[in-house]
Formats: sequence, C-alpha cells, structure tokens
Amino acid sequence: FLIRRMVCGLTTKNYNRLFLDLIATLRRDGGYTQVAVRSFLQGMEGDSTRWPTDFEFEQAWVSQPLYRSISRGRLRMLLHTLDSQLHGSKTEKYQLRGNSTIEHLLPQHWEKHWPLKEVEEENEADGDSRKTRRDHMLQTIGNLTFLTKSLNPSVSNGPFVEKKAEITKHSPLNLNRFLHDVDDWDEDSILARSRRLFEEAKKVWARPADPNVILDASEPAQVPEVVIPQPKTKGPTTKVDYGDFWEAVIEEFDALETGLTAEAKNTRRYKKIRLGVSKVHYEW
Repeated sequence: FLIRRMVCGLTTKNYNRLFLDLIATLRRDGGYTQVAVRSFLQGMEGDSTRWPTDFEFEQAWVSQPLYRSISRGRLRMLLHTLDSQLHGSKTEKYQLRGNSTIEHLLPQHWEKHWPLKEVEEENEADGDSRKTRRDHMLQTIGNLTFLTKSLNPSVSNGPFVEKKAEITKHSPLNLNRFLHDVDDWDEDSILARSRRLFEEAKKVWARPADPNVILDASEPAQVPEVVIPQPKTKGPTTKVDYGDFWEAVIEEFDALETGLTAEAKNTRRYKKIRLGVSKVHYEW
C-alpha cells in the first residue's frame, strides 16, 4: 500500500488520520488480522487514501523519474528488494552492503559517449523532444542499478560496450545479470527493463484483487504508456537539485579518499567528515 502510493507520487498528508481510523476499525470489529487490514485499505477512495491498482502502479513505475522524485534511502530500498526478488534457485546467495552506490546505466551526462541516433531531415523541435525523452527516461527505475564505489567511477560515463564488459566482469548482483543478454542501451531498452522489473514489483508489493470488478478474459490487457511531462516554460530559476549536488559531493569525496594515507584516515577531523558524508549517502 505505502510503496505503491510512494511510487505513484500520491500525498502522505492524511496518513496520521488514515491509520488512526484503521486502528479504530480493527478494535471495533475485534480482529487485528491481515485480511481486516487489507479490507480496510482496499475500501479507501480519493488521492489521499486509495490503494493504486496494477495499471496505475505500472504507469508510474515506467514513467516516474524515481531517481529525482524519492529519497536515495527509499530508492535503495526498492532496488535492494528487487535484487532479492530476482534471486533464483541456481544463484549463489550474497548480502548487499553499504559500499554500493546507485548508478545510471545510461549516464546523466550522455552527450559524449551516448549520442542520439541521427534522423534525416529532423527538425529542431523533434530533436529537442527526443532529448527531453532521454533526459526523462534515464531517471526512471529501468536505468538504475547498484555498483560498488570503486567500480562506479571507472565506468560511469563511458560507452555502453565498455560499461557492460566491466559490470558483467565484476558485479555478481541479480540486478545486473540481464546485461549478458543486451547489446545496446537506449530509451527503449530502459522501458523494456522497467516493465520486466515491474513484473517482480507487483508480486512483492501486491494489491488484492477487487471482488467487485469482473475481468473479461477475452479482452486484451491494457498496457500503460510512458507519461513524460512537458518542459516548463517559466523563466530562470535558482532552485537547486540537491540530489545531484550531494551525489557529486559523495563521488568527489570517494575519489579523494583513495589518495589518503592510513595515518590521515586515523585523524579526528577525517573521521568527522567521513561520518557526515556517510549520513548524506544514506539519505540520498
């Protein structure tokens, strides 16, 4: 319930009232059971309390720029859960630790090594539209994964062939296993991976079927389209993207840290800075 609402970008402002009402209902009906909780939440309506359907959840899952729209801690939780869900009977078990960072497979600074394919007689508006789509899609869940702090900087903005080779060579993660089967990476590849990951997400964060809705098996299921917001036409703004800012701070600190001696790392000043960066890394 909470994860679906978070991914869909629905408000949290009435959660205190919602869960007080839930407790009151459970007490009145005399049963703190999973069935009672599901029944209560499933009966909620309106943007402030409703439980998103599979269709709405999938549309948000493939469309929302989750790298920007939710905190790093929550995004790490999503990716960590997906990695566990992708574990198979033939896969060795391992434990994800805090030395991994969130990586964009198609980098945020893509112009040098990941240029858009040329389209003959393309006008400026169409070219801008393709750039907007790419800048949007690269922030969605299908373009995100985990890499170790040491591997991330070495492959971050490089071309896909080199990036794939290094990741498949060094990363044992279930999230990265799909790279063995792809030879190119673009917006369509990102969307396809988002849809594959959604098949796992809807199992983990399932919503009970609505008993009042009768599905017609003869009708094809609707496939949600990607919704890309139109660029805002407002004038210049001084608003700072703190997510990108702190990500850059963390990456810069990690790079500088590799050159420090053991003696330097044992100082009180270094430990204080390291603690602060660790707290920022957890949040973002």
